[in-house]
Amino acid sequence: MGCTFIDIEKAFDKVWHLGLLYKLNSLKIPCYLGKWLANYLTNRTFMVRIANCLSNAQNIQTGVPQGSVLGPTLFNIYFNNIVNVLKDVDIALYADDLSFWVASTSVKYINLKLQQNLEKIYEWMCKWRLKVSYNKTVSTLFNKENRFYQEKLNLIMAKGVPLQSKTKEKKKLVESMTIDCLEIFVQKL
Repeated sequence: MGCTFIDIEKAFDKVWHLGLLYKLNSLKIPCYLGKWLANYLTNRTFMVRIANCLSNAQNIQTGVPQGSVLGPTLFNIYFNNIVNVLKDVDIALYADDLSFWVASTSVKYINLKLQQNLEKIYEWMCKWRLKVSYNKTVSTLFNKENRFYQEKLNLIMAKGVPLQSKTKEKKKLVESMTIDCLEIFVQKL
């Protein structure tokens, strides 16, 4: 089984407001609620203080308010339809964590399916103005006997960036996943 663990760079901070409002509208929420959410997201500002100096107010162009009750829900609405572009793989999605995997005895087939889906994810991310954190996104091979495969995955992210393939660090990799995502993953095994 081959699995890819996707990390999104500054996920909650990079939510494109117009894209989120488009997705909210496609859910056919009542007009008054859409207007309220648009008002909630826009016209937000921030200032920076260093010692006694305070900067001018700057508009916040992207992101959902962190620490708010609505922030995680709005992010989920924005992000959850990424699963619609994934094909021929199992998926675990929790907040901004995305894992997908394919089971096969053929590493060549695993590599093909994971690569096809990485390309679809990259296209989706570009469309919705999110970025994959290449340093934190990894793939690995699993098997029931917990033996290491002789072969490695050979996956490429966007623009020729090779994806890290972790074969000997599976335990650390799995431990670093969120518990909810891991539970979904284990249930599928």
